[in-house]
Amino acid sequence: MLIHLPASITSKTGWPWTEESDSLPPLQPDNTPWPRVSIVTPSFNQGQYIEETIRSILLQNYPNLEYIIIDGGSTDNTVEIIRKYEPWIAYWVSVADRGQSHAINKGFERCTGDLVNWICSDDMLCKNALFNLGRSLTNIGQTLYIGKGIRIDQTSKVLNGINPSSIRNIINLLDIKNYWRKSNSIMQQSCFYPLKKVKKSGYLNESNHYTMDYELWGRLLMADIQVVCFSFDIGMFRWYTGQKTSNFNRVTTSLVKTAIRLILINRDFSFSRKTNLISKVVIYYALYNYHFIRSEIGLKRSFKSLVSVSTHNLY
Repeated sequence: MLIHLPASITSKTGWPWTEESDSLPPLQPDNTPWPRVSIVTPSFNQGQYIEETIRSILLQNYPNLEYIIIDGGSTDNTVEIIRKYEPWIAYWVSVADRGQSHAINKGFERCTGDLVNWICSDDMLCKNALFNLGRSLTNIGQTLYIGKGIRIDQTSKVLNGINPSSIRNIINLLDIKNYWRKSNSIMQQSCFYPLKKVKKSGYLNESNHYTMDYELWGRLLMADIQVVCFSFDIGMFRWYTGQKTSNFNRVTTSLVKTAIRLILINRDFSFSRKTNLISKVVIYYALYNYHFIRSEIGLKRSFKSLVSVSTHNLY
């Protein structure tokens, strides 16, 4: 694929600029097609990153890939970049939408794959992600697959690796204190879901703008989906100040609200079980706010002390 894609105008080298993933044969060993993998990229004014995203997906060299881009009407150079890669994109559109969750749902509705995920326009797939995934799939249609991941900065420099979450059921997911906030969350960029299960769950909650992935996992786990973890890297998550997920306070508030919503809609939980689980979530949130307020007060006191010392030194 590398020789067919447009040459990059940047001077960058390595993945996914001058390197490509290993190629699987056109058919599986039993002469059947490889499972169809559908990937959706929601996008809005991320022209500085989206070409890297697109190339990281197309250069997987996966024989049965369906790639869809849903742009929200970008006013930067995003559309120009998308058009460069149009021959290899199954579908793309650039019109105003109601936010990221709505854009992803629009893409999901067009997907025809066995497995699906979204890779945002500032994130990437790792080299050989689909090569390794395709050779490792079992029980397709009933399984949520989670691989390892990599966190990168604005320049695509690797910050650290992320291991697959040990969450296996809805109770684990709802235990925010002991799982989600102990470096044991599910990395969205390193997941693949059965498309039929996603459709049956009702897609993403379009009113949830911060933890829509957490809510989707909750509904899938309540449907007793099997979780399989892999030891190879699948996704790259770009971390930088100013992005939506960097607002820890808002994300935490959304996480708590979503957890309570999942508890309330779970028909398998008794009233007493729901009460117990909600109380744990509420206690976690109360303690979180307590520590947050204390840290804010501490910062203000430190700042006042610093100002006082600086002012004193002037005289």
